[in-house]
Order: sequence, then structure tokens, then C-alpha cells
Amino acid sequence: MSKTVRSQRSHAAAKFSLNIARVVFDDTEVRVGLLPYENAEQLAALRAEYGSTHVFRRTNGSKIEAVAFVADAPSIGDSFKNITFKQELGLAASMMRNALISHLYAMPRKVYDFRPVTFLADESRENLLSKAVPDGVDCPNWLNVCPMFEADVRVFHFDQQEPFVGLCLNVFTRRRISRTCKELLADGFDIQGYYVGRQVLSTDSRIQPRFRLAGRVDRIDAERLILSDHRDNEDNVAPDEVQIEAAAFEPLVRHALGDLAGATLERLRGLLENFYTGPSRFERLRATCKYFSDRRLEVAPGVGCHTGSFLSQDNGRNFPRIDKAPSVAYVFDPSGGKTDTWHDRGMENFGPYSAPTFTPTRPRICVVCQRNHKGRVEQFIRKFLRGISIPGSNRSPFAKGLIRKYALEDATTDFYESDGPTAHAYQKAVYRAAAAQSEQNFRYDLALVETEERFHELRGSNSPYLVTKAEFMSLQIPVQEFEIETTEIPDSRLQYVLNNMALATYAKLGGVPWLVRAHLPIAHELVVGMGSAQITEGRLGETQRVVGITTVFSGDGNYCLSTLSRAVRFEDYADELLVSLKNTIERLSKNMGWQPKEHVRLVFHAFKPLKEAEEEAVKALIASLGDYDVEYAFLHVVEEHPLLLFDQSQEGEPAYDGKNGMKGVYAPERGRFLRLSGHEILMTLTGPKDVKQVSDGMPRPVILRLGRGSTFNDMTYLTRQVNTFACHSWRSYFPSPLPVTIQYSELIARLLGNLSTVPQWNPIHLVGRIGEGRWFL
Repeated sequence: MSKTVRSQRSHAAAKFSLNIARVVFDDTEVRVGLLPYENAEQLAALRAEYGSTHVFRRTNGSKIEAVAFVADAPSIGDSFKNITFKQELGLAASMMRNALISHLYAMPRKVYDFRPVTFLADESRENLLSKAVPDGVDCPNWLNVCPMFEADVRVFHFDQQEPFVGLCLNVFTRRRISRTCKELLADGFDIQGYYVGRQVLSTDSRIQPRFRLAGRVDRIDAERLILSDHRDNEDNVAPDEVQIEAAAFEPLVRHALGDLAGATLERLRGLLENFYTGPSRFERLRATCKYFSDRRLEVAPGVGCHTGSFLSQDNGRNFPRIDKAPSVAYVFDPSGGKTDTWHDRGMENFGPYSAPTFTPTRPRICVVCQRNHKGRVEQFIRKFLRGISIPGSNRSPFAKGLIRKYALEDATTDFYESDGPTAHAYQKAVYRAAAAQSEQNFRYDLALVETEERFHELRGSNSPYLVTKAEFMSLQIPVQEFEIETTEIPDSRLQYVLNNMALATYAKLGGVPWLVRAHLPIAHELVVGMGSAQITEGRLGETQRVVGITTVFSGDGNYCLSTLSRAVRFEDYADELLVSLKNTIERLSKNMGWQPKEHVRLVFHAFKPLKEAEEEAVKALIASLGDYDVEYAFLHVVEEHPLLLFDQSQEGEPAYDGKNGMKGVYAPERGRFLRLSGHEILMTLTGPKDVKQVSDGMPRPVILRLGRGSTFNDMTYLTRQVNTFACHSWRSYFPSPLPVTIQYSELIARLLGNLSTVPQWNPIHLVGRIGEGRWFL
């Protein structure tokens, strides 16, 4: 594609739409019964007894509202009031949600949840698998891949607008296997090793049963399935009582279709790729929205509601304001004279920020690999160190390799072979490396460890990667792993993988690839990020939630990473946050000469909303540390939500995946943000250029939600800062979908949580040089 055409495409006027439609209710009075709220059991009992005639809603914490949605229903309540739904939008949303479920149930459509209302498309017409099988071949009627819709009815509070009830629509696909395990066994399919589960009935007859995991099939004994990794008191089940999980879908297609399965699955992947593209998703959602807008739903006897079309800039004043965060400036030298708005180009032109002072310039690298993989690993390591050049390519991002791109003089490697793919074999290889260090009186600067994709499923002492990581970290040696499957990737794609791997490796060696320029405020500023990870033994074992904390401060005109906390259990994170914050502020105030009465700003990026007590504890701690003028911003970064922002003018970017497709079509540019309310922002941190391939479809934005305890509330400033931090990751040249404050915290939490399952691991290993580096990248 010519530069002229690309320029015209990139400068086309944006045309934004949200997947939200306004819902307008009849201005008719409705009788509402009121009951005192006692407990959750009381509310559940009311819904169980009267759920077919009434909607019940807890309000103001102490009351239950009861509204009939069928004629001649009994009156329920100790007292009553008459209202219009315009007066009580929360109640209106509850009534709309109930009416939507009743309408879908009557169509009929299968409804799987009530908040959000989740329903399956017409299986007879929308089964993608049936469209993928060759002509003249019957699709197994017990296998399907269908669109699944989410209809979230909620109250929206757009900035400088009156609140309204809106219908937010989203769509994805769901794979379904309707046969029982008994039927699969009779058909000759081996279910051993798969998880199975029961269908649990809903208390609402309109809602489909819910699949509840029972356990993993270990073996079959006397017509019973013997389970491992199972729920308490459920170590065996009858095969006719359970169904297999959706993970068995592709093997079942291969089993059912035989030689035709390969072509069918390839066509299915193509259909799914198209399904998730921006235009396809938008048109499907818009058609569904039009279906509801063409119909009047009755929410109460004689009271209806009407759904409008999706909100777009064509709606004029009803569409929220959209802004764009400024480009990020990357700095490649302490004087600040070498800068670029593209980090990889800056690295090619200037080299890393820390090049003049970096050591070791000749790193000594230990390579651990399986003996029967050594030849391929040697070739891979050579490409990693020396680079890859693609003849005839316009751009070769890794032509210099690690050594030249990061201004090293050279690197030496020593190989230690594992006798097999077991954790014990890998551990013996590490011991040989440690013995060589000790005997020859030197220290390895880095360990490169070859793993396999299947190792990700292993935990604790069974995981070669975790055991090896734990052993090397106990020796204060950072580890960079790579999968043997990666060595098989064609060089045209491998160059990008190695480019990212080299970036993380340089940071693990203690290097600073770049800093990001900060437009310094008057205040001293400290940004604290909190991320979490869930660690489980198997899928039904005890779940442990682990929290990591990362701190960034502004100094010398740049944003600098300050501290990385140890990971702690979720129930202990509030105490760890205070300890980490106290240590950081005491060190920074001393090193940077903070004076009494000076202005200090603390910004928190959190994976969850901070409780009021947690916010007050932070304020109390800061007050005890010095007489500063402090302001606070408690920002919840929300990843899971139903909102999508489309730009219908966005034609996408070339995918460079060999298919000549366009990726990121209809995806807004990175850095676009929309004001949902005075304290909420919808922001795109992944734009068309950042989407890796066409099959990734439409990227999802994040919501930034300011906590009530905040005293600093400039959402434009805070949003721009989040965008800056999302461009500051040293893990990959691809922009992060999260700010580095949360991304690094999640990486720390996940890795330390997994390492805690290794018997020989001790967190004391992080005390020292390795704990101060970027070992987790």
C-alpha cells in the first residue's frame, strides 16, 4: 500500500459509535411495594416464591422494592408508593432486564444469565460449525459454535448529561457439546484426562442450567468415572450424569468427522476470524439492537419501554466528548537530547539509555536445554545474539541482534544439557552450572532456559521451568525462558519474537532501554500500582489470590521505576501497601530533599476499587511521615466490562501475516478517551497498529474510575498519565494493554505465586541484587 493511501486513511475523519442504546420508558405511574430488608436469604425466598410475577430489588441498603410485571398479581409490601420509571432509573433497569429475559424466553432463545442478560443466537441458523463442514456433509447436531450475546441494562451517568437507562450489547461465541459422557464413551471417544461437569438447574425457570465443573477423569472403573482434581466428596460420578467441558470440542470434531475434520476446522477458524473483526461485530450488534428497537417491551402491566439505536457522533450533543492523549516521548540519554516517539526506532538510532554506564558489556550466559533439542537451540541462540536479516524486507527490527542493538561488546555461552523433559533432569543441569561457577570462580550474568509449551500446565516440583527459575534465582541469576516451539517459527516472524525477548533480557541484566519523558507538575509525584494473580493447584484446588505492588516516581524530567514489592496474599495486601509506601516515601523524601509544606501527589492504579477504610489508612500513614501538602487520586483500572468503542472510519493496518488482511478495522486509535462521567473515562490502550493479527479482532478499551476518597480529580491529566505508563513496558515493544504500574505488579504476583508452589523456593532469594532488577519480565 502506498504512503499516500495510508496517509489519507489515517487522517480520515473519525466516526465513533458506542455499543449503547438509550431506553425510554412510558411516563405512567407504577405501584411499588416496600418491605424492610432483613438478609440475603429473605430476598432469595421472595424471589423463589414470587419470581414469576414480581421483580424484587434491594434499595438504599434497608428496603426491598416489589413491582408486579403481570396483571392481577397479588400486592406485596408493608407499604406502597406510586412512581414513574423516570424517577427511579435503577428500578427501571431491573424491570427492563426482567422484560428482556421474558421476551427472549418466549421467542424462544436460550438464556444463560440475568446480569448481564446472556442469551444464545438461533442455533438452527447461526451454528458456525454447520457452515464450516463441507457441502453434503451433515454437521453433528450435538456440536455447535454459536454467537452468544450479552445485554447489560444499567444506568449511565454521562458527563454533563442527565442519567439514563441504557442497553449495552456485546457478542462473542460459545462452543457447546450437548452429549453426555455415557454417549461419548458409547461412540468410542476417550474422555480420560478431560474435565467433566454437571448441569445445575437455575431457580428461575427461564434461565438455562449452569455447567458446574466436577473434576478431571482419571480412569473408568465399574461404569463410574473416577475423578482427580475434584470437588470435596465427589471423587466419582456416573457417566450419564455429566458432560465433557468445551476444551474437548476440537478433538470431538476430529473424532466425529474423521478425514473431513482438518478442512472443517480450518474453515471454522476463518469464520471465527471474520466474526471478531470490527465491521462484522459492529453490524451484528447493530442488527440485534435494531431488533429490540423495533419492538415495544412491556415492563409492567400497561407500561412499556422503547430502545433507541446505538449512540454515535451523529447523535450530536448526546454523544460523550472524545479526546486523544498526546504522543509519548522516549528518552535515550541522560541529557535528554536523544528522543523519539517510537521506541524501537530510537533504540536503532541511539542505542539504550544506560549504554555509557552499562555493565557487563560481555555477559556470560548459561544455556539450559534438553539434549535432543541442542542443535535447534544453538541455532536459535545464535540468531538471538547476532540477529536476523530478511532479504528484500523493508524493515528488519532485529538485524543487529542482542549484542549490537544493545551496545554490548560480545557475549559468551555455556550449554548445560538436560537428560529429558522432567523437572529433576533440568535441576541436575542447573546444579552442573552452579558447580562450574564455584569451581572456576566466576558468576553467570544470565540463564537462558529452553522449555516446552506443555510445561505451562505443570506446577510446583513437577514444573521444569519453575524449578529451574527457583534454583537460578537462589544463585542471584536472572532467567529468560523460551519454548522449543518458538525455535520453529519462520525468521520473518521470529525476528519480532527475538526483538521483544532481547528487550526483556537487557532489562533483566540491569540495563535501562529508555525512560519516558514526564511533563513535571509542581508537585512531587508518586504513582503506586497494584496488580493481582490467582494461583491454583489444578482447576478445583484451593485458590490463592496474590497481590504485587509497583511504584513509579517522576524525577529529572522522566518517569522512573522506584520499587517492586514482594507478592503477598490478598488478605495481607493492605498492610503490605502501607509498608511499601512508607519505605518508598522515606527514601525519596530524603534523596530528593522534600521540604515541609511541599506539594506531594499520590496516584494509585489498582486492579480493584480501594475500600474507604483502605483510603483512610493511606492518608493516615502519609500524615505521620511529614508535614506535606498531599493530594490523592485512587484510580481503579477496569478491564472486565461490556463497553466497546467503534470508529467506522478506521480501515485498519496491514497485518503482515502472509494473508494480506487488514487488522484493527473499526478500532479507534491508541490513546483515544471518552468521558463517561465526571469520574469515569473509557480509554483505548490498543489501537489498529498495536493489534498483532487479524484474528485478534476488536481490542477492548479499559475504564478508568476515580475513587470517592480522591482529592485530586483532574481526569484528563490522570488519563494521559495512564496512556504514558502503558507505553513504558520493557517486556515487549508492543504497547501494553495496561499501565506498567499494574502490568508489572501482575507479573510479580503471578510469578511469585507460582514459585511459592516449588518446595525449595524461599522469598529470601529476592533479597539482594536480583530483587532490585527486572527479574519478572
